[in-house]
Amino acid sequence: MARRQKSPGARPGRSLNSHILVLIRENIQAFEREHGEIEGAIRPDVNVKPARKNGSSEAKI
Repeated sequence: MARRQKSPGARPGRSLNSHILVLIRENIQAFEREHGEIEGAIRPDVNVKPARKNGSSEAKI
């Protein structure tokens, strides 16, 4: 059974995945403060999970 890994800076009760999402959002905000707001929209057909490593070309929904 896999043990849940915690990052050193994660708050108690926050999963590692949640902490990663917080870090991503914070970095996007810092980038936008320095370079201006990111414009444009991501089309739904582009905003999908990458294909699995086993060769399947379809993204799971």
